[in-house]
Amino acid sequence: AMAREMVESKVGVVIAISTAAVLAVRSIAGTVPIVAHDLETDPIAIGLIQSYARPGGSITGVFFDFPDFRTKWLELLREVIPGLSRVALLWDMGSGLAQLKQVEAAAEQLHLKAKTLEVRTPGGETDDAALASC
Repeated sequence: AMAREMVESKVGVVIAISTAAVLAVRSIAGTVPIVAHDLETDPIAIGLIQSYARPGGSITGVFFDFPDFRTKWLELLREVIPGLSRVALLWDMGSGLAQLKQVEAAAEQLHLKAKTLEVRTPGGETDDAALASC
């Protein structure tokens, strides 16, 4: 409802921050350009754009869920930290499993032992003993 109200007020552009906001605005924006700031979604996988080279439509912005990045991040860490063999993955259970599974797969591909720790409180606290065991 808020997205519809915003579009009906004749804005020149909508800046949508989050997957839910991008999807809500896209469904009713028509020709109003959408600038997305979405750090959790692969825009191709959910049909927001056709490709990175030729996205089509009226959506642009920053999407940070490129599966290839996970491998690159871990490769960079190995270069910066010689002998790196283990990594801890702090995972917010509210963000879904897709990103976690992709990072775990990248770690396995690079022969890194990955230990996943679930964030358990709104403050981001986790089990200190589990973290120490990484």
